[in-house]
Amino acid sequence: MAPLSPFSLALSTSDEADPQDSALEKLMGVDGFTPPCAPAPYPGRHAPEDREEAAILLRLMDQSSQLTRDAMAGLVTLARRRPSLRQPLASRPEFTAEDARALYGYGSPELRRRMAIRFRLNEAAIHARLMITVHRLADLWRRGRVQEQEALADHLAARDAISPLLLVQAMRNGRNGVFEVLFARFAGLDREAVDLLIDEAGSDAFAVVAKALGFTKPTFATLFLLARGARPGDKRVDPHELARVLQRFDRINRVEAEAWLADWQADARELAAYLALS
Repeated sequence: MAPLSPFSLALSTSDEADPQDSALEKLMGVDGFTPPCAPAPYPGRHAPEDREEAAILLRLMDQSSQLTRDAMAGLVTLARRRPSLRQPLASRPEFTAEDARALYGYGSPELRRRMAIRFRLNEAAIHARLMITVHRLADLWRRGRVQEQEALADHLAARDAISPLLLVQAMRNGRNGVFEVLFARFAGLDREAVDLLIDEAGSDAFAVVAKALGFTKPTFATLFLLARGARPGDKRVDPHELARVLQRFDRINRVEAEAWLADWQADARELAAYLALS
């Protein structure tokens, strides 16, 4: 049997995929069905950006199908970078409190509230833990214990504990090395590249990275405004500049953004060159 792609594995409804009934192949057009990519058929604010994503969405919306525990775990991981999957995934009957906690830091405020109500999550405690993490990292930075801060960031990354929600809290705390070290791990970039992105937050590159990482537009807008407020000198943001950046974010295709980010992860000089031209 040929190896299963992550998508076919995620869509499989049994522990062993049946080659006669490959969910991915069936939904991806092998039997003549072509998933639509228009926003209208899909719930939420985010439309799929490729046919594979559209196929997964259609399976998630089919409440008559059953997804295995392994499939749900894989979809939760995938949804962290795919905003269009989050709301439909959280609406599945197989979605558990464990899944909700794993996806909480990636969801919109509305989705976080819905998950908290459904699973009785203590949102105050969740946010308090995030702030404890931010303050601990900030304290290490203030005391010059940079290696310990780096080690803690590595530990958080290894546990998949860095989320957009944590990054927003870190940026709210100011330019003290916390956001930079966390964002570097989350984006797979070095610290110097992250400094460039923050200093040039109005550039297309910041929007490209945010789209590749699966940030929602409100999260991206929040980080943009906080980054601008943290820069030296004039901290005001021109409303026209914000509108332009958000329009650019909307126009960026996620698949293309992921390709750009992969190039910048491989060679930070590629990012510096992009910023010089933007």
